[in-house]
Amino acid sequence: MPEKYKLATQDTGKAEEAEPVSSYDTGKIKEAEPVFSCRTLLAGTTDEPVLEGLIDLSDRSTYEMENILNKRRLRQFKENYTKELLRILCEQDFEYGFDSSADLFVRELMGQNETITKEWLNSVYIEQFHDIRVVIGLLQVISHLQYSEIYPQGPTMALAALSHANSEVRECGIRAFENWGTKEYLKVLRNVRCPEIWMQKYLSQVIQDIEEEFGVQ
Repeated sequence: MPEKYKLATQDTGKAEEAEPVSSYDTGKIKEAEPVFSCRTLLAGTTDEPVLEGLIDLSDRSTYEMENILNKRRLRQFKENYTKELLRILCEQDFEYGFDSSADLFVRELMGQNETITKEWLNSVYIEQFHDIRVVIGLLQVISHLQYSEIYPQGPTMALAALSHANSEVRECGIRAFENWGTKEYLKVLRNVRCPEIWMQKYLSQVIQDIEEEFGVQ
């Protein structure tokens, strides 16, 4: 049975309010410094907060701070979850129509931080593009997500698959667009040429089905 991953504390990137601290010199109550507390999933994580190190909040804009947070969250995802995802992808057998351990693992992370999870999946995909089993596994995972959930990284990954040297990878790319059933990429799919006759017929059928569903000529 797939392992269940749960959040210890939601990663918000915001400062928690600290309790007032007594000043023994004046007898007055002074405000304590805000304390940042960010937790990740229990399985395979470190206990390191997202905002490790010193950051001068007064000298940075809100957007700059958000960029710093996102970069550090992405780094944490890479450090904490990449090895586990690769292990799952390499050890399990995928069956279309059934949720896999990798599906459940990724959905748990999507619930924690959808934006960073998509960026992380895309980075793993690029780094492992030479590994057929991993690439196919990732394509199957993203094809099980809703188009709106995995956009724009998901369609970009599927498009990259259409140019892969391996025919099974290309087929998985087509299957992803078939599962999403969206018309946004029709113009792109119409310009894809597959060396295998059977795959070109499959692609043409997917395009036709989408055109008919949305009444596109």
